[in-house]
Amino acid sequence: MKRILLLWLFCCSLLAIPHPTYAAERCFAETGYCIDGRIRSYWEQNGGLPVFGLPIGPQETVIIDNAPVVVQRFERNRLELHPEKKPPYDVLLGRLGVDRLTQQSRDWFTFPKGQNNNTCRYFAETGHSVCGMILKSWRTNGIQIDNKKSISEAESLALFGMPISEQQTETLSDGKQYVVQWFERARFELHPENTAPYDVLLGLLGNETATISTQGVATVIPVKLSAANVLAAFKANGLEAESTYTMKPKDYGLGPYLGRGTRFIIPSLCSDCGGRIFDFDNANDLSAVENYYVSLGKASAALFSWTFKNGNVLMQINGTLPEDQAYKYRDILMSFTP
Repeated sequence: MKRILLLWLFCCSLLAIPHPTYAAERCFAETGYCIDGRIRSYWEQNGGLPVFGLPIGPQETVIIDNAPVVVQRFERNRLELHPEKKPPYDVLLGRLGVDRLTQQSRDWFTFPKGQNNNTCRYFAETGHSVCGMILKSWRTNGIQIDNKKSISEAESLALFGMPISEQQTETLSDGKQYVVQWFERARFELHPENTAPYDVLLGLLGNETATISTQGVATVIPVKLSAANVLAAFKANGLEAESTYTMKPKDYGLGPYLGRGTRFIIPSLCSDCGGRIFDFDNANDLSAVENYYVSLGKASAALFSWTFKNGNVLMQINGTLPEDQAYKYRDILMSFTP
């Protein structure tokens, strides 16, 4: 009797283990879009609204340099997830300064070069100098690399890149002329009509590059949601998804034999650990399979598995996968537009 009681108490303790919950989204009524996960923490830790602007789209998977990458577009830049890299380099910024000039058919290599003097910061790599208020603003912001409060030059370079022009007068989208300077990832603009620190602003390159499409710019083609494309995005973004094969009836176990399933292995967990990802033709079949895996986890914490869905695709992953890793797989799945 005592052994039965101990077994009952053990099972209850398993059932009492709380399952992790998703990190809260931060949503912006101005555009109707939200940020979460690694992109949210990166946005908040490295300048937020003044540096990146508001989100102007959801997280989505696009093709960049012939590989699927999870990105989110903002008013002033494009944030790209690269989970195969260590923080802070697991999020990279699009080279929107270069992209925007390419869209305008302007060759920045032909821009007049600057001079090396004691009052400016000269970059021999590009032949341009950064001076005055723009230099001060450039040095004020950067990607947090060393966890120190002060901003190092390496951190400013990581955020904005190098200058690719001198300060020059240009007519912007509002029809007015401003003194601007182009960088690899930004355009600094002087706005003397504003009080400091808003007398130096960053151009809305995210908006400009998102609304105009021409040849020569980094290719950003949306990828169709399917199990095969999600698996390809896992691998392209450095996540394990090995030994994939089309599931046969025996691979479904006691679960409903519905949908088109693909098995994949996560070798770092164990030689046979991993997950299943399904394509479904209708929502009822998806719900039946989802409910099966969720009910197992409710019956016993020992049978818990991560279960995520997006559109007609359902993914189930071994519950021993650490939470932060499971969310990386989830974020890529959810980045696809159904």
